[in-house]
Amino acid sequence: MNNLIKNIYSMFDASLFRSWILCISFCILILPIAFSQCYSTVGNTLTFTTSGQNTNSNYSTLYLLTDYSGNILASSTTNSFPANNAGLFKIYGLNYLTSAGILNTSVGNNISNISGSCFDISQPFEALICPAPGSTCQTFDGLYSFNSTGGNTAISTVFVLTSLDQTISQISTTPSFSGIPAGDYLIFPVNYMDINGLTIGANFKNISGNCFDVGNPLFIKSCLSCSVSIGEDIDLCQSQSIVLTSSSATSGSYTWSTGQTGNSIMVTPTQSTQTYAVTFTNSEGCTAQDDIIVNILGNPVSNAGADQTICAGQSATLTAQPVPGATYHWSNGATSQSITVSPSASQTYTLTVTKGDCFSVSDVDVTVNILPTVTIAGDNVICNGTSTSLTASGGNIYAWSNGSTTSTITVSPTTTTTYTVTVSDANGCSASESIMVSVSNCDLCTVYNCDIACNECAGDISFSASSGNPLLTNSFALVDGTGVILQLTTGNTFSNVNSGIYFIFGINYDDTKSFSGLQIGGNIYAVTGDCLDLGQPYVIKVCDNPTPLISGNDQICAGNNTSLSSTGGTSYIWSNGMTASSITVSPTVTTTYTVTVTNANGCSTIADTTITVNNCGQIGNFVWQDLNANGIQDLGEPGIEGVHVILLKNGTQVASTFTDPNGMYLFSELAPGDYVLMFEKPSGYTATTANQGTDGANSDANPLTSLTSVYTVSGDYTNLDIDAGYYKLAKLGNFVWEDINKNGSQDANEPGIENVQVILSGTTGSGVSVNLSTFTDQLGMYMFSDLIPGSYTVTFVKPNADYSITTKDANADDARDSDANPTSGVTESIVLTSGEYNQTIDAGMHQCSTVGDYVWLDNGSIPNVQDAGDVGLNGIVVELYSTSNPSTPLQSVLTDINPETNTSGFYQFDVCTPGTYFIKVLKASTYNFVNPGLSTEDADSDITDAISGVTTTFTVDYGVNISNIDIGLMTIPLPVKLTEFAGSRDKENNENDLYWVTASEINNDFFILERSVNGSPFVEIATIDGAGNSNTSVLYEYTDVDSKQSGTYVYRLIQTDFDGRTEVFGPVTIQVVESADLNVKLYPNPSFNTSFLEINTPVGAKIEGHIFDASGKLIGGQLFDTVVDDGYFTYRLDAQSFAEGVYTIRLIIDGQVKSLRWIVIK
Repeated sequence: MNNLIKNIYSMFDASLFRSWILCISFCILILPIAFSQCYSTVGNTLTFTTSGQNTNSNYSTLYLLTDYSGNILASSTTNSFPANNAGLFKIYGLNYLTSAGILNTSVGNNISNISGSCFDISQPFEALICPAPGSTCQTFDGLYSFNSTGGNTAISTVFVLTSLDQTISQISTTPSFSGIPAGDYLIFPVNYMDINGLTIGANFKNISGNCFDVGNPLFIKSCLSCSVSIGEDIDLCQSQSIVLTSSSATSGSYTWSTGQTGNSIMVTPTQSTQTYAVTFTNSEGCTAQDDIIVNILGNPVSNAGADQTICAGQSATLTAQPVPGATYHWSNGATSQSITVSPSASQTYTLTVTKGDCFSVSDVDVTVNILPTVTIAGDNVICNGTSTSLTASGGNIYAWSNGSTTSTITVSPTTTTTYTVTVSDANGCSASESIMVSVSNCDLCTVYNCDIACNECAGDISFSASSGNPLLTNSFALVDGTGVILQLTTGNTFSNVNSGIYFIFGINYDDTKSFSGLQIGGNIYAVTGDCLDLGQPYVIKVCDNPTPLISGNDQICAGNNTSLSSTGGTSYIWSNGMTASSITVSPTVTTTYTVTVTNANGCSTIADTTITVNNCGQIGNFVWQDLNANGIQDLGEPGIEGVHVILLKNGTQVASTFTDPNGMYLFSELAPGDYVLMFEKPSGYTATTANQGTDGANSDANPLTSLTSVYTVSGDYTNLDIDAGYYKLAKLGNFVWEDINKNGSQDANEPGIENVQVILSGTTGSGVSVNLSTFTDQLGMYMFSDLIPGSYTVTFVKPNADYSITTKDANADDARDSDANPTSGVTESIVLTSGEYNQTIDAGMHQCSTVGDYVWLDNGSIPNVQDAGDVGLNGIVVELYSTSNPSTPLQSVLTDINPETNTSGFYQFDVCTPGTYFIKVLKASTYNFVNPGLSTEDADSDITDAISGVTTTFTVDYGVNISNIDIGLMTIPLPVKLTEFAGSRDKENNENDLYWVTASEINNDFFILERSVNGSPFVEIATIDGAGNSNTSVLYEYTDVDSKQSGTYVYRLIQTDFDGRTEVFGPVTIQVVESADLNVKLYPNPSFNTSFLEINTPVGAKIEGHIFDASGKLIGGQLFDTVVDDGYFTYRLDAQSFAEGVYTIRLIIDGQVKSLRWIVIK
């Protein structure tokens, strides 16, 4: 491209300056970062390097990414583009004059449409973006067809398939190719009338001609085909599983018709013929399918027959259902179709029937029932002429040897007989058992005389007998009236014989010969032997002994007597010689007394008792009501009458008493021993804490067990300090009410407040801390019950911030006043005594109303109405007045940030007294009130008297929230809009130059310029007429010729309206230092791009720089603060970072101030 030179003339105002800029063309060369066929892949970044761009700061560089036809896809100021799509793209570089700009570079334009007054476009760089690794292929069989649009029917169209280096592989006149080898390719569409070089093997880049057009190429990827194989169809026995395995020459994923994945799966077919298919997909997107058929063969029938049940010792025959051509195998090893088994216990036998490769399994259970266990109960020895019952058990069917079929039979044999029973159970199994019944003559009193008098007393019985045969064994048997042997002895004594008729038999026998039946429990007539002599019995009648009982005290105090009584006989003989059943004794020392008691049968028994003589003591004292529950008997605390006091000795009650009307009790004449007192708690009382003070004034009863400790009494021991204290639980509570009129008294129309938290704190009389909490019910009532007497306070928690606690103790009636401190909510200390119910602890609460809302500046699109463009104003004074005193504000606030919404302009008054009020706003003189009532209550302004700044009156009831009293303000338009007021030192003429610029003027009469030198008061130095009314920019200038001396000159400007209103602007400060040698240059000025500040100073000068906008506001902090080592300093100012306007650059050079005016244009 040829170099272009253009002159650009720019004019700022009528006579400020001119600027010439040279437009120079530079050719940009674009290269990739790394050379390869693919310069990037999709998803990455296409990065390139450049050279030849214009580095002049007046020029800009832009890079464009286009498709092959030049349509702009993206633009960038850096050397990279995102690689979003695969294909062949072009990259263009542009240099252009920044101030002149360039057109038609946006996405969608064509590169040929770019225009501008000073720009240069580079030759395009072709960039090939390949698909991301692992992307899918477009063809797997070498065939590819595609859609094509944009062909010209008037000329020829062909499609060219090339490799990525654009070597031509195929040419087709239709949008399809075949026989495409595996690889990456580009397809170019070509319209032409005259074209050269379009041959296979040539490079597409080299085609030429007088009339042809190449469209955007298509990127395709051709891949090899793929296959998958499962194998041949298979046969499978029923219910079997098999692993199917597929394979492919390439790696990829497998999906089966069952939903399973992976190259191998396990299946269990359920149909007679079932087909399984697999789909293979490789990483390039190629898919292939195969299937396999599984045929299910029938399994042979295995039936081991029905389950069987046998009795123990029996056998069972098991027979399998016949299957032609099959073999049989039983779990016991047998291989025949039928087998015989004799299990000792229940057992399962398994049969496997095999035919070919298939088999079936079945089971048969053989249950073995155990034989019944037979027992026979009943007497096996009976007396002649009597019967006995024999009872068999162990089954449900019985067959006796005598023909009976019941479980119990009654037999009356006359001679010894054996009986046998066969028992069968529910399973049909049977067993037998036998019993022998012996018969004897048993009623001895029918043989021997039993009508005799008592000749023996119960106990040990001795007898005498003549000598037996010395050659035989001699024994004596004690036998009852039925012949049952009770005792045996070889001596002459039987022990512990109870009352009754007995027979003593003498027995001689030869123990070397057959002998049996002589045993305790056997019958005397069942004794048999080869050499036996059974003598005549001796009949005895044994009578009972008396059972004497001695009653009376076993301990007495010295000097006392006691009565002893005995029972159980007809005559009595005491050890002191007395013969009455009851006697009175007065032992002086511990003494044992015996009594011999004889009954009517002449049998006697001796009993004894010991009376201990003691020196005796006494214990007792006081049961009292512990009014303050401190566990100590305080002065004035009364006794409790009728308390049951029990005296225990060794855990046994020995005495009891009740307290007298004064609460006193006493146990006297106590024998030595360990005693414990138990106090039965009187109804309605609770035991106080034990052992709180000295022993004479505390409580000695354990509060849990009511027992005292052990007191050991010996001699004349006396303890009259054993006390017990009790108290009644107390109650405290009453009422929290809404004190609507705030008079501190509960009035008839004032309701209770529900759900107020009430906290009880304090200590019991014994010092235990108490902290309880409750809430008032729907009537405002609360109650703390079951309180231990003590000292407490009550805290009332306000339900929310809208409540305050009313005046405390406002009247003399404690039941109707408020008892809570208005600040803390805590009452004074309350002392509760035993059983007290204090219903006077109340709290009144008063709910204040709130009034307020929002003061806003009406900046929005809808005048006089709050809308989205309005902003809240902070610092506005808002006053609340009562109509009863309209001259003095009740409250005054400044608008501020709303703590809940974090928005400005918020105000709020707490109004605790219902009444009629109004609001007044003290606005700044720069504001007027907007018109009221032009929208809803929440969006309008409520100042109805704009002169006084007050609202209409409104009524505040009890506990309401009025949050819609809004105040809208609008800014009073300034008569003069001053865009600049600045000054500088004219060193050549040794004077100060001042100027100011107005953007508009309304009703402007004149300006007064005032000056202060070195801090002196301002004085007027000039009056300059204003423009009156103007809507165009007006420049005012003034030269202060009276500024020759060094010093600090400060100027301010006073603007005055025709109606006398004034506004002050400034100040502008000029530091005059005439002795310094300074040279300061600012160029170009005005500037739209970059300006340079050059300062020549003495070597080592300290310089500072600041920049201010037209309003005098510091912009961006300090520009620089440095020391100039070589006397020359340069600073670059970027005008593009500033808005269009006039700025003041203030320099301080070794204390000398110099101001420069800098103009930025756009």
